[in-house]
Amino acid sequence: MSFSNEQLEQIEEILQSKEALLEGRENRLQARVKELEDKLGRQNIINNTGLKDDTHTNDHIRDISSDRTRPSLGSAALTDVNPHLSDLSNHELHTIKKMYENDSTKVKKTLLDEPLGDIIDKTINFTSYSFDSFLKSMYSAELAHKKEFKESNLLDKIYLCISAFTIMLKTDQNMIYMGIIMIFFSNIIYFISILI
Repeated sequence: MSFSNEQLEQIEEILQSKEALLEGRENRLQARVKELEDKLGRQNIINNTGLKDDTHTNDHIRDISSDRTRPSLGSAALTDVNPHLSDLSNHELHTIKKMYENDSTKVKKTLLDEPLGDIIDKTINFTSYSFDSFLKSMYSAELAHKKEFKESNLLDKIYLCISAFTIMLKTDQNMIYMGIIMIFFSNIIYFISILI
């Protein structure tokens, strides 16, 4: 099988154009690899020597990592969770530091800090409005699972009811008030069993 001179020239032109295309891609790839190596090398030098980058401050990292009561906020967890932390501006880092300080100074109010009258009132309100909140959570469950209760089979209806009940308990502090109601009913059942 022999090729004519014209065919050989066409094949050679095609090969040269493909070679030029591959060379261009290779040059772009090498430039990108070099850029990444420079960035990683600079970052390793900053991390290993402790030098500070003039455009960024890392004071908030030391403040957060000194908090040992919250293990997820250690310095290792910060670099694992957010590797782009060094790319933030000073203003963004200052805002994050303020948010952390506000969270740590805020006293969290628990159920035991509330007066007994408020707890009883909220528990009664939960029981009286629980059907309404269950209906709202049923609509949320229907939207989340993209199924309608009326058009579902028995297993899907059970699944939607359980999902709606779970959504209802997860909103606000409904789980706590449901627990108080369960404790109340368990005491009634206990005293009835003693009497019988």
